Amino acid sequence: MEKIKKIKNKIPDVFYAMKRDVDDNDDMSLRQRKATTTEAVPDLRSPSNVKSDEYYSTDSDTDAVTDRPAPIQSHVKAAVQLTPKQKFWKRFWSTWTMIFGFFFIIYMGHTTLCLFIITFQALAFREIVSLGSNAKFDAKLAGSHLLHWYFFVSSLFFLYGKLLTEHLLIGMFNHKNPFSLFLLRHHDFISFMLVCIGVIYFVLSLKKGCYKYQFKQLGWCLAVIIIVIVQSTFVMNNIMDGIIWFFVPASAIVTNDIMAYMCGRYFGKKFIATPLINLSPNKTWEGAIGACFWTVLITWQFAKYLQQYQLFICPKKGFNFAHSTCEPDAVFITQPYHIGVLNLTMELAPFQIHAVVFALWASLIGPFGGFFASGFKRAFKLKDFSQSVGYGHGGVIDRMDCQIMMCVFVYVYRLSFVLNSSAIIGIHEITRNILKLTKEDQIKLLHMLKK
Repeated sequence: MEKIKKIKNKIPDVFYAMKRDVDDNDDMSLRQRKATTTEAVPDLRSPSNVKSDEYYSTDSDTDAVTDRPAPIQSHVKAAVQLTPKQKFWKRFWSTWTMIFGFFFIIYMGHTTLCLFIITFQALAFREIVSLGSNAKFDAKLAGSHLLHWYFFVSSLFFLYGKLLTEHLLIGMFNHKNPFSLFLLRHHDFISFMLVCIGVIYFVLSLKKGCYKYQFKQLGWCLAVIIIVIVQSTFVMNNIMDGIIWFFVPASAIVTNDIMAYMCGRYFGKKFIATPLINLSPNKTWEGAIGACFWTVLITWQFAKYLQQYQLFICPKKGFNFAHSTCEPDAVFITQPYHIGVLNLTMELAPFQIHAVVFALWASLIGPFGGFFASGFKRAFKLKDFSQSVGYGHGGVIDRMDCQIMMCVFVYVYRLSFVLNSSAIIGIHEITRNILKLTKEDQIKLLHMLKK
């Protein structure tokens, strides 16, 4: 009986040893298969066999993870990460370089500032048009980008001819260049023919398999021209009538942006928890209200200061680099205003009242240009349109999104309440049409006016 008990006690050990031998054999065979597979592969680190880290899934079981080979490092060099201190100083220097560069452009005068606007238009057009491009289709469509720039130049020819005819004839051509005078005199017809040539080129460039993409690109290009290029061209007319009509509204936008950030940072969501707009949850009501107050106050004083200098208030006739001089217009001359409700008399220039209107527009309506750009970037999952302006500042559109709405407002506001406040047709429109006449017709008109 004792022998039988000893045999029974030894049976589990025997079974355990048998199981361990089987498992060891399986592990040995698995290691042999892995070794055979490794020998069959010549070099796992060769470029053709390198897999990215994403190739090895992290969702596999624990057992599979132990058998999975370690990820092979890619040969692509990682981007250099800047420290917070380096980011601060890089953005600091780029900011002040941009500020002093802008002041230098303004000091150089009307023509230099207009050249800056043309550069802005080209960069903004390139930034937005590139968002709708597809490298796969663009490789098949040679010259597609050339067509975009053709429509860009054609739109500039049409817009400049409409808005800047007076300055082009007086300053640049002065009735001495017959070819240039022909272009301006038949401007509308030439602009129409340029559009027709662009449409014909587009139709001839249509390629099977790319029809939908090509028509999308055409619509995208025309939309960018209407939204960005057409609106930004109006600012050139404002500049030629006096830099102050550009500088004060632009400064109001910048002031509102800075004050909205500062007021929102220190007082945001302390009184009103609801965000200003759902599209930008960080925008607060406290920031918007505080920014409106400070923008009106600062713009009022800034306009009072700038209207003392001829560099800002004098209009420019023609495109040359000389600083213009003039007698101050009545809109810049201080005069008494009596406020009956408060029984108060104030000495101020009419331009200061216009500046308050610009400040209110910059505070109440201007931010929606930024919201529009924010929604646009969210649709394309972008942080910035580009980095063409400088580190931390994004692209041209990121800096000028609110300015585009402001420049159009200033143009139509001046036409309605400053230039033609008491007339259906203003002196600017009459002068522009007279300059298009021939010398003989201008002399006849002069004799008719004398009579």
